[in-house]
Amino acid sequence: MAKKKYSKKELKEFRKRRDLSYSNLFYSDQRLDLLVIAISGGGLYVALETMKFFKEHDLEIDTIWLLKLAGIAFVVCIISNFVSQILSKLSNRYDYLMCDYAEDDYCKSQLYDSKSEKFDKLVTVTNWISYTLLFLGLICLMAFLVIRL
Repeated sequence: MAKKKYSKKELKEFRKRRDLSYSNLFYSDQRLDLLVIAISGGGLYVALETMKFFKEHDLEIDTIWLLKLAGIAFVVCIISNFVSQILSKLSNRYDYLMCDYAEDDYCKSQLYDSKSEKFDKLVTVTNWISYTLLFLGLICLMAFLVIRL
């Protein structure tokens, strides 16, 4: 069986794609995830400080579960976001390797491309988990504040 070769045009595109993938390794650390982490961290702080205030003043609250749920959602959001960053880095690394091997080893190139696509799908899933938990935390926090204040 003959080994498939990429055309010169495809190889040129792979080189450009490889360079872009390399720069994306750094960009992935600076995107929307910073906003998710900042809002989740702030929401977690508000939830914990509010629970602390009510506990210090021996106030019984029937809707404390909203604050607890918000806090849990923010913590799991931060964890999910962290996992997403790791998966994103792996996806970009395999994409970079795919482009690097495109010229010399078609099979290896396809293997890395497949791995990159799998990690990319996992990044999408973990990002949506983070976004969903962020909104859940914000909704629970705001519901608690609207009901209690």
